[in-house]
Amino acid sequence: MLIKFIYVFQTFFLIYIGYILIQFIYCRSILLMPKEYKIIKKLVNLIATYNNLGDKEIVFSIGAGSYMMYRAKELGLCKEEDNLFFRNLNPFIKVKTHKNIDINQLTKQAYVFGGVDAYAWRRVVWLSKSSFRSYKSQINFLAWVLGHEISHIIYNDHINQSKKLLKEYKKVKNSNQQNLKKLLEMKSSRSSEKRADKNSAKMLLNAGFSKSKILKEFTYAAEIYGWEIDTDPEGTHPGYLERYKSLKKFIHKYEADILTRINKNSWYWKYNRRNNTLTYFPKKK
Repeated sequence: MLIKFIYVFQTFFLIYIGYILIQFIYCRSILLMPKEYKIIKKLVNLIATYNNLGDKEIVFSIGAGSYMMYRAKELGLCKEEDNLFFRNLNPFIKVKTHKNIDINQLTKQAYVFGGVDAYAWRRVVWLSKSSFRSYKSQINFLAWVLGHEISHIIYNDHINQSKKLLKEYKKVKNSNQQNLKKLLEMKSSRSSEKRADKNSAKMLLNAGFSKSKILKEFTYAAEIYGWEIDTDPEGTHPGYLERYKSLKKFIHKYEADILTRINKNSWYWKYNRRNNTLTYFPKKK
């Protein structure tokens, strides 16, 4: 009887250990991660091979997107201050119905009707799942978007921009000049966007992309993003014409050194399905 009990216990124990092991592999395996993360890994590997992306990790995450955020607000699923939660929802998992609205169906609609959607904040590069659908057969064009957002992280824009603005704000002594402060903020933001454009182009040129292809990628992104043609003084981003002119001038002058190749083994990746992240880690020298 005791031997039978031990046998049954060992069997269940091995099954449990096997289940834990399978779950661990499933949640951490690079091979089993969604195809969108594999695209990110492939394109960033190409960029990193010929460029220095810094000495700190960069986290990549894919969310439901802005379309999800707007629809959630319209359907009364959240207040305006809470709608970022819906934009950042993990599109690779099933979630419960909320207020009689099928969230899974809403996520599918966000994938179909959403466009290119990306931002960088505190060492995180975030993209909507619909971004990958939007590029379709031109998926390598997504390298431009990744390079742009990575550039914001390399330049630490969310910190340095705040420091720069703080100095400018001190010059505005009149409390009634709040509008001037806002214009200064937008001007600084537009400047950082053009710098990220140029650095993205620099990294792609180093990686072997042609000058004409980069301008084509930029225009393609502008079209599917739906950028404004002219610059709005109160806008965070320059208009397409200003950005294109600035980028074209930079590309014309820049001579890439594609012989400067960084060792492919100088970084590694970690995927976490539960956190919905893929992290780039530079190896310590």
